[in-house]
Amino acid sequence: MIIHSLEWKDNKLYLLDQTRLPGTYVYLEYSDYLKVADAIKNLVVRGAPAIGIAAAYGMLLAYQNLSRDCQDIATIEKRFLYAADTMKMARPTAVNLFWAVDEMIKVFKIDGKNPIKNLKMYINQCPSSFHSIATLKQLTEPINKEEATKMFEKIKKEIII
Repeated sequence: MIIHSLEWKDNKLYLLDQTRLPGTYVYLEYSDYLKVADAIKNLVVRGAPAIGIAAAYGMLLAYQNLSRDCQDIATIEKRFLYAADTMKMARPTAVNLFWAVDEMIKVFKIDGKNPIKNLKMYINQCPSSFHSIATLKQLTEPINKEEATKMFEKIKKEIII
């Protein structure tokens, strides 16, 4: 049985509660970025790659909630950047977390009027576990769907996702 440290399903993030391992396997459901930041801070999610991906999904949740609650793009951007700062403070020394959040800000700024499609596409190009930031950075270069599939298959052979 393969156990994933995190999963994105139905616009929600599910994190394996690593504070309960090895005795219990429980997934906690998140639909709010503040709760994801709290989970990162309280070690529910562990390991640099998983922390980075959880933070990226947290930023996606932030945008989903902001765009639902507010229509003014300037206000959304201001609050999105505040959410980014909040996420970064969850684990101030986590390099992967900072990098992932900064990448989500870049994706947001590419299409500030409707970045949700780009945010989701960006995260979906990334497998749920990586060996290093270098692997993550390879996936941020502009690539077409065929190249992304080849890259994903190559990485999948190297790691269990």
